[in-house]
Amino acid sequence: MKNHYDTLGLERNAKPNQIKQAYHKLALQWHPDKNSEFGATDQFNQINEAYTTLSKEESKSKYDRRLQTRENWNDLITYFKQQQEEQNLQYDIRDDFISNEDREFLRTFSNKQETEQIQKKRIRKRK
Repeated sequence: MKNHYDTLGLERNAKPNQIKQAYHKLALQWHPDKNSEFGATDQFNQINEAYTTLSKEESKSKYDRRLQTRENWNDLITYFKQQQEEQNLQYDIRDDFISNEDREFLRTFSNKQETEQIQKKRIRKRK
């Protein structure tokens, strides 16, 4: 859903006369009889829809509530994504104090331990 305020180039606290002026300016610019560009009709229809919604006080207040709800959801989703990214970026502080050689030694040692455990399980199964 496209933001009607963005379509008309207005702020959310726009007054009715500002909405009307913006509509008339854009309607003249994008009217299909005056503008033969591809997509002018679609743009003109979006401008009409935005004006129809924002020109009536009741429909404007409903639209503003729906827009605010959507923005709140987007903020909440952004917050949770940031939290998830921060958790993914966390690492073990001990890694900063271990040299690369020691880290490689620990990796090979743990791999050997795992392979020995797997071999012991295989031996037990054969008996």
